Amino acid sequence: MRPLRIISLIIMLLAALGCVRNVTPVQVQGEAPWLDGRWPHEKSTLPRSNQSVFGRLENGMRYVIKQNEKPEDRVTVQLNIQAGSMMERDNELGLAHFLEHMAFNGSRNFAPGELIPFFQENGLAFGRDANAHTSLMETVYKLNLASDEANLNKGLLFMRDVADGLSILPEEVEKERGVILSEKAARDSEQYRAGQRRRQQLFAGTRFVNDVIGTEEVIRTASAETLRGFYDAWYRPELMVLVVVGNIDPVTVEKDIKTLFGDFKAHGERRVLESWGDVQYSGVQTYQDTYDTEYTIVTMGAMKPREWLDDSPDLQRRMLHGAMANSIINKRMQRLQAKGDAPFLKAFARESATMYLFPSVDFITISEAGNWQKSFAIMQDELRRTLEFGFLPEEVAELSTELLRSYEKRAKFEAQIPSDSVAETMISCFNGNRVYQSWQQTYDMYKVFIEEASAEDLHRAFVEMWDSGNRIISVTGNAVIEGDADAVIRNLWEEGNSRTVVPVMAAGKLDYPYVAEPKTAGVVARKTEKPVAGANLTLHEVVFESGLVLRMIPTTFLKDRSSLSLHIGGGGDSLPDNSYITATLAMLTDSESGFGKLTAEEASRLQRSTGYGTGFSLQSKSLMLGSGGETEDMQGILQAMWTQFRDPFIEEKDRQEMLRGLAIADAARNKDVPSAMSTAGRELFFGKSLRIDPITAGKGSTVSLADMQTALKSLYVPVDGVLNIVGDFDPAKAQALVAATFGSSEVQWKPLSGADYAYVPKFAQKGKRERHIVVDADLNQAALRVGYLRRLEDIRDRKTLTARRLLASVARDRLRESVREELGASYSPSFFYWVDSDNGYGMYMVNIGTQPDKLEKLVDVVNEVMADIAANGVTEEEVERQRKPMLSSWEEGRRENAIYMGMLDTIARTDWPSFEWNAQFPELLNAVTVEELNREARAAFTDANKAVLTGTESGKKAKQAAKAAAE
Repeated sequence: MRPLRIISLIIMLLAALGCVRNVTPVQVQGEAPWLDGRWPHEKSTLPRSNQSVFGRLENGMRYVIKQNEKPEDRVTVQLNIQAGSMMERDNELGLAHFLEHMAFNGSRNFAPGELIPFFQENGLAFGRDANAHTSLMETVYKLNLASDEANLNKGLLFMRDVADGLSILPEEVEKERGVILSEKAARDSEQYRAGQRRRQQLFAGTRFVNDVIGTEEVIRTASAETLRGFYDAWYRPELMVLVVVGNIDPVTVEKDIKTLFGDFKAHGERRVLESWGDVQYSGVQTYQDTYDTEYTIVTMGAMKPREWLDDSPDLQRRMLHGAMANSIINKRMQRLQAKGDAPFLKAFARESATMYLFPSVDFITISEAGNWQKSFAIMQDELRRTLEFGFLPEEVAELSTELLRSYEKRAKFEAQIPSDSVAETMISCFNGNRVYQSWQQTYDMYKVFIEEASAEDLHRAFVEMWDSGNRIISVTGNAVIEGDADAVIRNLWEEGNSRTVVPVMAAGKLDYPYVAEPKTAGVVARKTEKPVAGANLTLHEVVFESGLVLRMIPTTFLKDRSSLSLHIGGGGDSLPDNSYITATLAMLTDSESGFGKLTAEEASRLQRSTGYGTGFSLQSKSLMLGSGGETEDMQGILQAMWTQFRDPFIEEKDRQEMLRGLAIADAARNKDVPSAMSTAGRELFFGKSLRIDPITAGKGSTVSLADMQTALKSLYVPVDGVLNIVGDFDPAKAQALVAATFGSSEVQWKPLSGADYAYVPKFAQKGKRERHIVVDADLNQAALRVGYLRRLEDIRDRKTLTARRLLASVARDRLRESVREELGASYSPSFFYWVDSDNGYGMYMVNIGTQPDKLEKLVDVVNEVMADIAANGVTEEEVERQRKPMLSSWEEGRRENAIYMGMLDTIARTDWPSFEWNAQFPELLNAVTVEELNREARAAFTDANKAVLTGTESGKKAKQAAKAAAE
């Protein structure tokens, strides 16, 4: 695993950084100034979106409607309540989030237990198409619907119920509290707790320390009455914004909104908010927190007191200059890391308005514990260098070119942004007091700002960001600082301030392209065209005399955009075990670099400025090169793929970065219940094999760079080449581009041959199918996994496969009702049918996270549910409710390039009729009978087929901490 995949999990926790010293409460601008019921554009000279309909009802409720074609025949409805957990009183911590849950548990038009079946009957999947979230400042309810008027009106009806028609019945409150406690346990982790501590330090003495999910005491004691009190106070028309985006007629939708919400009135008086408090720092503040994790985070930051600014051109210009300044800092850090001697795994600078209110800037490095002081020094030197010397004109010019291209493309492809993303952007703007504009309006504005931006402008913006009168320095993670941590950090800071810094040197010019293309274009041996089953599309197949097979499917789903994938050789399954490990390590090493001889930083620079780039991975049946972007960039994308194909290149520095990543992954493994269940589950349900077990740093260190280089080159030997292209392009032009590179006669593609070393999974032996693991952790977590072995004897038997997936959906819904709604033992129980498409090894899998005190009861309930399904079967009504979301998902997929690229990738290495199978899905799904499902349930859900894995915690750390506290 690459280190950044682990590191990305903690980035969101870095919004609250540092330590509080000498906190001074300051009252600024009143609490929640956005609750004045006005649009941001009503307080700004910036023009609002010219593609959206904005309105306000007489009751003060606002709405915005936007016609959007992506996805086709779908509409997103989102209700934004501009009130979140910051509106809670001290005895209500968690009520805003609790109330969000209650919206799905009974209302004026949907009795308890009816809403989710109603969603399913209308093709919605709970979680995918119907969801909600609560934050400090907002609560947002979201629906993705078919855009016909009848369906949209049902969605609007639900939102009206949320606004003022929730039942909040005592018995439903009692049932839901267990679900929320399970959610609280599920999100718990060492990193989550560290994030809470950071927030408590940074905002000590204010209400900003409160956690959205609330306290366990409030969750356990919340009543229907207390929830109703919060609901009546804050679910008010003037605090709501209804957003409708999709393939709809805005005039009709506006009329429906006025009809449905026109008589909406508040049920109670709006509360006066208690003071939230403020923070104001001076001088150097330090904070150190050691906890059980795999890395250390060093942060140098600055934060200003709360402010709430209306949007304006000047504010947008200042924000842009600040973002540009930080982008240049990040480029410098990437170049340093690309050299191979950086002590950090990741480094970046950013500006943010924490919780929309606190202007903050942070410079952050993430490293191994032993490298934190070196990372500290590099970061401090760069900060001082930039504050003193600023930026080079060359840096600003390069970034300006990249940004102009980026914003121009966003404007060009705005119509292809999915409706739910559009709605989320709108709500973010409204709640952050920023004017919502079209991307074309933003590009027109930013184009002027970017073209006028100078090195002096960016330097000025950077100095202003850091001109706070304070520095907040923190060292958190697995580093142990001996002695007085505060003194150690301060001494490092003072030492750094005495070092001499010099101006930065300009980055070298990019040596690209450096691999010559073939001198002669390839010759076509034969061409065929045939319709794609079930779609108004055509598959173009071109076979070159060189042996390369080119398959193309032109579509119109994404205007002027295309995706490419090239398959080479037999992949991991064609390699014996020792060669497989070496090849995998070689690919992991290559992934630490860019492509060809380009470093990751150079590849990133090329991608941003031109759109050219490629990715690569070793898959089971082939080595795959892939990329995508604008169709006009296809020649450059092929050039990038050609560069990697001709010159796959790794160095010792890349190998060392790979080993660092493996070491971090090793350290993270089995440290909590979910991770340990994954490790134990692989062995219990799939057997032991080096092909499915993680590759460790210890194993990686035994393989030399020379062996990896040899293995890497061998993967790119031209064998059985298949190149796929899907998107909005001209097949003749694409064929010519491919003929000039991979189709050239200078590359002769040999047929694939050789042994197959694929690992066939093995279910645990009888008598060894029950296992319990205990993890040395204290996160209030436990888990259950149950596997029912059910091989698919013929992978071409699509009806049986479809029936099993339908049965799994029905069983999952049964578990949701029993485990989530009734028992309250899990936030999101999972049940699915999985099959290995190569050998038919398959099973039904239950996967449920819970709490230790509920594990025993959970096991009993799951056994009861599965035994009942096996003995008594499922009902027609249950089956019909699951068919519709499955069909809805299929229909959406048929309008996406990804589904067709996936089918082309499949037939690159198999003779399966993937297009026909996909087209047959609705017919097969509708043909499955309840009797067939019940026969399958009786055969599948038996003790003879079952293996069970449970996991819980030892509580050892908590006991040790309690003992140490007592002593």
